[in-house]
Amino acid sequence: MSFEITPNVHEQRDRGGRLRHLEHVQEPYRASTAVELSPGVAANEYLREVAPLYEVPSEWIAGLGSTDGQVGAPGEVRLSWEHESSVMETSVVSYQQSYEGLPIWEAGLSITAHDSPARVTSSTSSLHYDIKIGRPQPPAGTTEGYGKELSEGELLTVLGISRQPSGPDGVGTERTERNIRINGRRQLVFQYDPTQRLHPETSEEARRGPLQAAPPTLPLPPVPEQIRPDEHYLVTEYLFTYPMPELGEVHWRAFVEPSTRSVLYLRAFAACATASVYTTDPITRTGNAALSATAAPGPLTTTNPGELNYWRASVTLPHLPSTSPQGLVGSRVSVVDFQTPTAPPPTSPAPGSFDYSVPSDDFAAACAYNNIESLFQLMEGMGFNLAAYLDGTTFPVEIDHRSETDVNAHSLGNATGTGMGRYTCGLVQSGSTVSMSCDARVMVHEFVHGLLYDTVHSPNLGFVHNSGDSLAVILHAPDSLAPDRFVTFPWVPLVTRRQDRQVSEGWAWGGIHDDGFYESEEILSTTMFRIYRSTGGDSGYPDTRRFAARYLAYLQLRAIGSLATSPITPTPDAGVFATTLMNADHGTAIFEGHPGGAFHKVVRWSFEKQGFYQPPSGPTPVTTPGAPPAVDVYIDDGRAGEYAPYLENFWETTDIWNRVTADGGTTHETPILNVPNYVYCRVKNRGTQKAQDVVVKGYHSRPTAGLIWPSDWQSMTTPSLSVPGGLASGGTTVVGPFAWTPAVEGHECLLMTVSADGDLPNTETVNGPIPPARLVPFDNNVAQRNVAPIPGGGGVEGLVGAFAGRRFQVNNPYSRTVSVKLEATLPKPLAIRNWRMKFANPGGAAFELGPLASREVRPRLIPGGGFHANEVAGTTISIRSLVDGMVSGGMSYAIEAELHELPDEQPGHSTERDQSPEAAARLLGCLDLPNDDVQGVHVRRVTVDIELGPEQ
Repeated sequence: MSFEITPNVHEQRDRGGRLRHLEHVQEPYRASTAVELSPGVAANEYLREVAPLYEVPSEWIAGLGSTDGQVGAPGEVRLSWEHESSVMETSVVSYQQSYEGLPIWEAGLSITAHDSPARVTSSTSSLHYDIKIGRPQPPAGTTEGYGKELSEGELLTVLGISRQPSGPDGVGTERTERNIRINGRRQLVFQYDPTQRLHPETSEEARRGPLQAAPPTLPLPPVPEQIRPDEHYLVTEYLFTYPMPELGEVHWRAFVEPSTRSVLYLRAFAACATASVYTTDPITRTGNAALSATAAPGPLTTTNPGELNYWRASVTLPHLPSTSPQGLVGSRVSVVDFQTPTAPPPTSPAPGSFDYSVPSDDFAAACAYNNIESLFQLMEGMGFNLAAYLDGTTFPVEIDHRSETDVNAHSLGNATGTGMGRYTCGLVQSGSTVSMSCDARVMVHEFVHGLLYDTVHSPNLGFVHNSGDSLAVILHAPDSLAPDRFVTFPWVPLVTRRQDRQVSEGWAWGGIHDDGFYESEEILSTTMFRIYRSTGGDSGYPDTRRFAARYLAYLQLRAIGSLATSPITPTPDAGVFATTLMNADHGTAIFEGHPGGAFHKVVRWSFEKQGFYQPPSGPTPVTTPGAPPAVDVYIDDGRAGEYAPYLENFWETTDIWNRVTADGGTTHETPILNVPNYVYCRVKNRGTQKAQDVVVKGYHSRPTAGLIWPSDWQSMTTPSLSVPGGLASGGTTVVGPFAWTPAVEGHECLLMTVSADGDLPNTETVNGPIPPARLVPFDNNVAQRNVAPIPGGGGVEGLVGAFAGRRFQVNNPYSRTVSVKLEATLPKPLAIRNWRMKFANPGGAAFELGPLASREVRPRLIPGGGFHANEVAGTTISIRSLVDGMVSGGMSYAIEAELHELPDEQPGHSTERDQSPEAAARLLGCLDLPNDDVQGVHVRRVTVDIELGPEQ
């Protein structure tokens, strides 16, 4: 069955009408087989089905085997597997197009696939069609040897190098093979394009000024008339090293047509440099407000670590040609001096180092290059194709690091307003000589102006000056130590913009400060910063904050890139931008291992909280939050259906509870194993209209941290129940009983979802398997309970004994090896009495887990001082599992004062326990077993489970 083009499949064709790209994130391709396939095998199946769409004849893909080392039949074209690269759960499978067994340069097809389960979401073609091989003849009267491989001396001649002046007297010396080194050869097929024979930047048109150095090139002889544009030729690729007079050794690539010995393609490889720069301003980095731009740089001393130079960072400056001297002129960013005051950018005597003092113009130049280049790198690292995203921009983008005397910076568009032009930088602070280029936050703001030139053909959005403040704040928030995290530019005291503006004070969409310019930008940055805080920015764990920042930055960049141009469809209000952000989330298949489609409800809610989505009769100017969606059913996790504050322990809802009989009770009872139990769930509607077709579904899983939805969850015996008559706006109802049968001691995990017409849970729409940590906190339709009661009325022995037999699983939800860390949080009355938690499992509280592996965790409570039951009543002992620094899940144990011992989880009999460690030690002594580190003993019937410390 061939692949079908549906409304969810988007095509891209070239000017000739040939298909070049398929994107179908919303309709992934899955092979028609019950066997789970690897991404590579799924890609093979997909290729066979899309072959007719890409006009790939069946003989091209017969076998899909590698052609390395094979000699193809005359005229044979083949498409063969070449390479599979994986990033987390995403794989890109590449297929090389070949002619007569030789690879065709830059010709093939790539397929993006994901695993668990294997599915394909896009494909891209650079295939060549109607291949005609030119077969030129050697020049008349040439000597023997044409058509064969070149020696190093012969390559010199082919490259147009025969003599080179040397020495002060200008005497020429013959070049020999000692001056060139061939590093590799191979044969391939190349389609000749005269405009690409040399690097385009070597042309006269690319030279804009004396400081904008072009890549090195060589004096190639002309191509003979037999070589025709767009025709394919059998060529030999030569990888070689050849020195240039001012550069030293340079590595090159050349394609040589052997019959005519003509060079059809030549490129010099580039190298990188290092520099001392500010990757973020000193106040953000240190929290020391005294480190303003007017602070003394001073020499480095052990007694004065707070000076400006101390907080420089050493970074690599990529995409700089390896020249000597080396300037800040790269392939994407060029630091130039095009405006007064005059401050020529520095050069390094030899490739490698730009190390200057902070107040200097040279330091500003290094920062200017790094701060813009790092944003291009950020976008590439997130998967953006810069050539496609910035198709109106001519590279390299120029920046003048010292071009203004005011406290300001500017982003200038190109001549047509359709792409980035130039950036200019003033001063950070009056009375300082520090350039604005040193402040990475300001450069982000100006960079977004440049993106808008390219995408909407204007430096501004239709409803706000820019969205650059938002991006600047979010990118620098995760590790910021600034005294006030809500100041947008802490290093620029004259700029007082903030991201905590209050709706009640008129900082609302439609409020008195919604001016469409800079004050509206503060409203937008407040809205976006709320999204960041609610999706992990307020986490106590840096890795969680960093992921939230990166994903939200990605969504904003993707949204900007998908906006329509202003002359056609401007962005008239905040709602259009919100919709674009939500579409970006829906359209994301996967980001750094996490599927898209989980944040969109938080986006909508944050714009609502900032005053958008007002009811038709709402007063103006706006001073109150907007209205919730028409239908918004939810299970309360303590936030009344909203998304603030951020929930670290997302598994502690009490609006899901268990009963051992279907009696409609509203308090939680410990599940009884291997017999039917009954779950109830409280559902509410914060929407403005009555919710229709309300359905609640129930799931359970063994006690585990690091679960994956949906594979680790099992439907309850009663899988779903409907709410008769729907649920009124503001209404509440209890749904149940859901019959289920627990099978694992220690309180299983419970998860419930609620849906209604117009309000689906993300469990039904998210773009792939997802950990509950990325699902539950960001969707009020989904709630989870991993809470077990433990006795607070049994004193020290009762509380210690509650953990004597506790076990739960920690899973690695990823297809990579991860580091796991277990963290226990004890209530203050126990912590101040020196109680602590230890883990008796292998590795204790920190260990590694292989891909998709799991480990049993055995928490053991180590007693401290005594306590009264009333002191700990209503408190919780929680254990969090961190996977690569991010909370993946956990278990919580609610201390109940009226409970004196653990409820029996076994049906039909009582359990006797002796929680005394002394008794356990005596028993071990009778068995001649070590008893120096006993946590407890648990006796059930005639079975004895003895717990030893991990060192035993």
